Amino acid sequence: MPGLMLASGMTIANATASSLVSVTIFGATTSVNYAISGLVDGRLTLLLLAGGGVGGIVGIRLSKWLAGRPRTARIVLAIIILAASVFVAMQAGRNLWHT
Repeated sequence: MPGLMLASGMTIANATASSLVSVTIFGATTSVNYAISGLVDGRLTLLLLAGGGVGGIVGIRLSKWLAGRPRTARIVLAIIILAASVFVAMQAGRNLWHT
């Protein structure tokens, strides 16, 4: 986006919006191409969409609840980041020792 902003003089909001539109179009085109080629697992796609839908609903409710609790929101975010980093470190360690 910085390059887009420099080259076109766009604001960060416009550059972000343009980038999201481009990524959406290219992603959709690629997805359709893969589906037409038979490279998409329909069952897995439905499971991922269902998980995303449930996660979205939970996320909306959680964000509304956390909106008035900024300290709690920071703590929850810190816990999520720490949990993800521990998971990644464990996976890296497992891959390192089993290669």
